[in-house]
Order: sequence, then structure tokens, then C-alpha cells
Amino acid sequence: MSNNLISRIEKSQPDEQEIYLTLTEDLSWCEGFGILFIQCSFVQKSRIIGKVKQDIPDKKIDV
Repeated sequence: MSNNLISRIEKSQPDEQEIYLTLTEDLSWCEGFGILFIQCSFVQKSRIIGKVKQDIPDKKIDV
């Protein structure tokens, strides 16, 4: 692959902040029971769950 193509692919991929905002928007829109799956490392898991619970305190988040 050319460097130009690789650069365009990297730019088209969302960054962590965009992914987190999408996750919190999806959780905020859920009414009643809902299930969402994310793929992340063990270290990211703890950070993400803590931040979601802080940012959306009115939702019950369980793992």
C-alpha cells in the first residue's frame, strides 16, 4: 500500500474520543434494558466504565 492510502485510512478511522462520545450517546438513548458491546483492553475497560458511570449517573451500568 502506498503511504498516501495508509494516511487516508488512518484519518478515516475514529479516534478514542469520537468512539467514547458515540458510546455515551447510545447509552443515553437506551430506555429500559439495553446491551452494548465494546472491544477494549483490560486497562481501558476500567477507565471507560468509571468515566461512563461518572458522565451518565442516571443509568445503571453493569459489567
